[in-house]
Amino acid sequence: MRSIFFALLAIASTACGGGGEEQVLSPTERTSEVDDVTTASGLTVRLELTAASVAGGEPLSGTLHIDNGTDAAISDPQCDLIRSRHALVRPGESEPSGGHWNALDHDCGGITYEPGEEESVALIFATNAADGEPLPSGRYDAVVDVPGTTQNLVAPVEVTTSE
Repeated sequence: MRSIFFALLAIASTACGGGGEEQVLSPTERTSEVDDVTTASGLTVRLELTAASVAGGEPLSGTLHIDNGTDAAISDPQCDLIRSRHALVRPGESEPSGGHWNALDHDCGGITYEPGEEESVALIFATNAADGEPLPSGRYDAVVDVPGTTQNLVAPVEVTTSE
């Protein structure tokens, strides 16, 4: 298994080539929200958070797991999956509570997911509002907008008052 770990500013990337027939990710319209998705090309993508609650103003860590359970190599030439935008969003709302989506702005040169391969991408969810103040206490959804799917990954999060 090969892992790719990312922080918001310090980025390490890995790219690999593969022989045989490859499929390429293609974007589609998002229609629903779930906790794991399968892209049109067959990659399974899952979100895992380090905690179900976090103090406002403190970062929340998560991991995006990308698994190629198919028998073919799948190419992501623009690194769309590892650059998926993510944020905390109030349930029922479509825009981030902090005022902006987080995304890694990095060109990794393309990635090919070999059959049976799993990638792990570290994500950081900000818990600050656009003005820099901690988000108000309450329930939020950690949302990852996954390219190549019709769904967003969603995990519930409780933001508490920092002490």
